[in-house]
Amino acid sequence: MINKIPAGTDFFDKDLGGLYQHRTYLFCGEKEDGKTALTSRFLVEGLKKEEMCLLVTSGNVGNFLVESHDLLNYDFSVYMQSGFFNILEYVDADSAKTADFEEYLLEIKDFVEKKGVERVVIDALPMMEAAELKTTEANVKRFVSFLENVNVTALISLDKPKTLGASRLEGVLIKETAGTFRTTRKFSDETGKYYFSVEVEKLVGQQEPFPSWDYEVVRKRGAQLIVKVGKVNYSHLEEKK
Repeated sequence: MINKIPAGTDFFDKDLGGLYQHRTYLFCGEKEDGKTALTSRFLVEGLKKEEMCLLVTSGNVGNFLVESHDLLNYDFSVYMQSGFFNILEYVDADSAKTADFEEYLLEIKDFVEKKGVERVVIDALPMMEAAELKTTEANVKRFVSFLENVNVTALISLDKPKTLGASRLEGVLIKETAGTFRTTRKFSDETGKYYFSVEVEKLVGQQEPFPSWDYEVVRKRGAQLIVKVGKVNYSHLEEKK
C-alpha cells in the first residue's frame, strides 16, 4: 500500500492529499522564488512528528537557520540539539573535493542509513557543480532510486540552470522524480510581503490539468506563511505574541 504524508503546506495537504511517501519530488525556480518556505514547512511537519530529518545544502547553515526563523517563526536549532534535525553542508566546488559526484552520493547514503532519516531536503547545487565534471543520466537515476529505496521522502530544490550541464541535470531530475513543482516570485511590496506562485508541472497520480496556487510570505520574525487559493486563506502560523 502506498501512503501519503503531509507536506506541511495546506495546498499540498488539503488539495492533493499530501505527498506520496518514499518518493522524490523536484522544486524548481529562480533564487529567492519561495522554495525555502515550502521545503522548510516539509521539514517542520516531520519534526513535529519526531521523524528524523536531514537538510543537504551548499549554503551557509547559519543563514538557513535565521531565514527559516524569519519565514516561519520556527527554531530548527532546538531540533539540531535533540538530534532529530541534521545538516550536511557542502562547500564550494572550487575549494574542496566534496563536489565529486560519487563522494557526494556515498556520504548522503551513509548518513541516511546510519541515522534512520525519514525526510530529506536537498539543495541540488552540489549536484549541479558535480554535473559540470562527471555525471551521467545513469548516475542521476541511481541517486533518485537510492533515495526511494532507503525509504525516505525527499524534496530536491533546484535553482534555474545556468549551464548546459545543469540544464541536462534538470531534465533528468524532472523525468526521474515523482513530481515537479515550479515556483515563481510575482512581486513584493513595501510592507515586506513577498508574493509567489507554485505550479504542478508533473505529479504521479494526478490527472491534468495540474493545479497551481498563489501564496505570500512576510519576511519578519513571527511572520505567517499565508496561502491564498481563490477566496480561501490557509494560515499556517499564528503571529508571535
